[in-house]
Amino acid sequence: MLAVSLGLPPLTVAGLVLGAFFAFLVASTLGVGGPVILMPTLMLVLSPAEAVAMVLPPLVANGVAKLALFGRDVDWKAIAYLASAALPLAFVAAFFTGNLDPQVIKALIAGLVLAVVILPRVLQREFEFGPRGLIAWGLLGGTAGGLAGAAGPPMAIAFKGYGLSRVHFIATIAVMQIALPVVRFPGYSSTGLFNSDYLVLAVLMSIVAVIAVPIGGRLAERMEVETFRKGLDLLLVCIAVTMIASLAYAAFSPG
Repeated sequence: MLAVSLGLPPLTVAGLVLGAFFAFLVASTLGVGGPVILMPTLMLVLSPAEAVAMVLPPLVANGVAKLALFGRDVDWKAIAYLASAALPLAFVAAFFTGNLDPQVIKALIAGLVLAVVILPRVLQREFEFGPRGLIAWGLLGGTAGGLAGAAGPPMAIAFKGYGLSRVHFIATIAVMQIALPVVRFPGYSSTGLFNSDYLVLAVLMSIVAVIAVPIGGRLAERMEVETFRKGLDLLLVCIAVTMIASLAYAAFSPG
């Protein structure tokens, strides 16, 4: 029934669900990273704009599960500053996603994937941000989230620069992980990026995104996170290079 409703073979559906589990296992271990891993996987069978939209249900589910565990540690003042800029921009940008050229969306996502790897190495020293810094990074995060579905990298830089500890960071970013998709939904829905054919797939990905939270928490406690991060960086570079190569082929191929 699922394969018929989606027009996809059962193995493809299973692969997308497994991809969602892995993406949000990473996000549950490191705090961010789920959308930038999941969207390239979804783009194997969906359009780039549809992939951006389909990330929302599992992203919200993962955020709710994190909030259930760490809700007491949310820094609401940091949320207020960043959200004041990020939420309005994400709401407006989401209305343009369905009308963007697919190649533009791919380029934006590839850039965000590379940003996850490059920015921590470029910004070697610790930056400190006050309220104005949170608002500035909120402008970038809202735009990136609305157009390309991944606001994690700018928000991570903002909240770390604001001085949040690991637990407070995970709890606070989980709130934005819920709020940003909620304000983006009207834009994606009005431009036809959500439809009932993908409802079952969205539910399945949301279920595994929730399951990933306690497993990711245990991984973070037991393993060397830096080793895990290096492996993830290598994977992200491969994803970005593949996407860039695809963009170059589309741009220079005849016809």
